[in-house]
Amino acid sequence: MAIETQYTANTGMATISTANSNIDGTGVLTSILTAGAYGTAIKAIIIKAQNDTSQGMVRFYVNNGVGNPKLIKEVGIPIVLSSSRDRTYSRIIPLRYTLAPNDILYASTQNGEVFNIIAIGLDWSYGGTVRSDRTQFYANTGIGTISTANTNRNGTGTMTQILEAGVANVLTKGCLIKSITIKALQNVTPGMVRLFLEDLSSNKYLFYEVVIPPANYSGTFKSFIFNVPSFSWLRIQDGYKIYASTENSETFAVTANGVDWDYPV
Repeated sequence: MAIETQYTANTGMATISTANSNIDGTGVLTSILTAGAYGTAIKAIIIKAQNDTSQGMVRFYVNNGVGNPKLIKEVGIPIVLSSSRDRTYSRIIPLRYTLAPNDILYASTQNGEVFNIIAIGLDWSYGGTVRSDRTQFYANTGIGTISTANTNRNGTGTMTQILEAGVANVLTKGCLIKSITIKALQNVTPGMVRLFLEDLSSNKYLFYEVVIPPANYSGTFKSFIFNVPSFSWLRIQDGYKIYASTENSETFAVTANGVDWDYPV
């Protein structure tokens, strides 16, 4: 019988900030993700600036252990001025690049500006024989309330944990985030709600900002609500967490709908 292919989330996150104008694999490069023993499929990469940006470039490299890391992609960065009501630069890249076993994905920035780089990957390995019912799924729905003002984008300050991947079962292989909803629990003024990913070392990385417009509710008008666009590609590894914060001292409920997956023995 055929051998079953099994997938495990491999989420790489790091901050880049040191200027490097080189494209030959030299200069300051930051390790983002290391491929698994059989290889890793990079589904998407998130680039999220922490502050204002000037015109420049973010570059991605792969190190296969032979010579300098090789440039595989450049992303042009535009001028973006941020505020309490204006998002910093953000881009989601459907990279669809496959790393060979133990290859390393690196990133660099043309200018000395701070970017969070998040790589969404899936390692693969081989388990038992193939069965149509082999994969098991566990609902993982996280909800939290945010209300304390926090203007920081660097992962510090007061924020609330919304969801942890792998809570349903200690043997799960990761969590697929299907949706995130932000719902105001009061009248709101212009501001921002921010979403962060936390790694196993408790480092938090900003990955999404939601602009909050002025909105009043009544017996005939709903309070503010926002559904973050589909995260069908967002798979985070066990133990990683989603946090949320609010720019203003206003109360929001944040709900994340996820599904953990596992391959039972």
